[in-house]
Amino acid sequence: MGRDIQQSGFVRFLRHYWLGWVLATATASFGLTLWIGLQQSVWFDEAYSISLIKQSYSQLVSLTAVDVHPPLYYILLKLWSGIFGTGEIALRSFSALCSAAAVGVGLVMLRRLFGLRAMVFATPLLILAPFLVRYGFEIRMYALASLIGVGATYVLVRATQQAGQQKTRWWILYSVLVAAGMYTLYYLAFVWIAHVVWLLYRLFAKDTPSNLSVKPLLAYIGSVVLYLPWLPSFLEQFRSPALSGIAQRVGWEQLTTIFSFTFIYMPQWALNKWGYALIFVIIVGMVALVVRALQVGGQARPYIWLLVFYFTVPIIIMILGSLPPLRPLFVERYISHFDIAGFLLIAACIGVVFRNKRTYAVLFTVLLTGVLLYGVCNLQKAGNYNFQTLSRPQTRQAVEAMGRQCQPDSVIIAGSPLIYFELIYYLPNCDVRFYSSHPIGPGGGYATIYQSPKQYYNDEPLQVSTIYMVYSGQKPSLSPTFLKTSEQSFKEYRLAIFKQQ
Repeated sequence: MGRDIQQSGFVRFLRHYWLGWVLATATASFGLTLWIGLQQSVWFDEAYSISLIKQSYSQLVSLTAVDVHPPLYYILLKLWSGIFGTGEIALRSFSALCSAAAVGVGLVMLRRLFGLRAMVFATPLLILAPFLVRYGFEIRMYALASLIGVGATYVLVRATQQAGQQKTRWWILYSVLVAAGMYTLYYLAFVWIAHVVWLLYRLFAKDTPSNLSVKPLLAYIGSVVLYLPWLPSFLEQFRSPALSGIAQRVGWEQLTTIFSFTFIYMPQWALNKWGYALIFVIIVGMVALVVRALQVGGQARPYIWLLVFYFTVPIIIMILGSLPPLRPLFVERYISHFDIAGFLLIAACIGVVFRNKRTYAVLFTVLLTGVLLYGVCNLQKAGNYNFQTLSRPQTRQAVEAMGRQCQPDSVIIAGSPLIYFELIYYLPNCDVRFYSSHPIGPGGGYATIYQSPKQYYNDEPLQVSTIYMVYSGQKPSLSPTFLKTSEQSFKEYRLAIFKQQ
């Protein structure tokens, strides 16, 4: 059916200007991601990132060591903010740029391994992938982790394809990227395990010639050596993780959520019967496409397996690692760094299976693009909804209702430490305090407010004329001398204003 896409004038054009296509795709990804991101209110995790980059480098590293993540992202963000400032556009741009670069590297890898057709088919999928967009604007390390993961995968391929001195250089770069990944997000270790599985496949598969040597082992040893300075901090974090309260064990619900988030940006519990049917069709279609691509892949077969491992091994590890008595591993945002592999795999398989059937390839891509457009619309509607607290951050809206100004003879009380971090980003020069029913510990995300004089206690006397209270859930109590004069709701957030009688 149809003319081979390789014979079209469009592809002949792309042979000369493929790099421009990659840059245009990355630019579109950056623009869409940043456009949606700038409509969101900064929430606690992001505000925590911002609070860290305002510390000295030594304090930043020390505070990171008592939390749950390694320090590289925060260091790079601090360097970035030193150049571009700490405004929302600047901070979200760093993540959006990392996400766009991941898209660009993914396209370059597809072109090298599967040809121009796979690169073209991947373009709308990577631009519109809702989960990539969602964590492409987050002021956290997830977009950087995606970039390191796909970059290391591409470098791994180049290292296995080269010979002589060039091979050594690629393996050295791979070693550095593996270490950098572990300094960015611990869950990137699942991608490195996927790489090892692929290397073992290359070593033992009878139909796959391999030119591997001892260099992969040396590369991993080198990455461990580079990681040794942080290893004691990692072990301490592992013994007392702060995520134990929100991580889940991986069951059918979480597996469904991985695919529903990936394609239509909806959690499993929000799906209706049509949503379930759509996800089922996508999974079955994806499996059938991959199986067929492996059957007809020829010389591309090893690289199809690479993308299969890249996407599935982290999921398998999450499943096995969540079995009792081990700690739960699943948090939806921790799939973002390998989510891109699923779209690279689909595009590669479309290119292989429909090599001589352009009409089918275009139809398949258009249908999937339509699904992803629906997912982007869901993302646009949900924004940065927090699926752990079941709320959407609205601190920016509350601050705008206050006029974004520090009123004289007033104080602002946050109903929780989480909202406090959000408020001090938007109102850094105001007298902002936070309510907590228990003392703040020295570890985790609250380490920067340990023993802070800004903690407010119920009914604490305040010598001010006006209190602005921003809260979600239970409202802190005030002295009876304060009378509430107004209250506004911003979804789950509320702004109450009290005047001294």
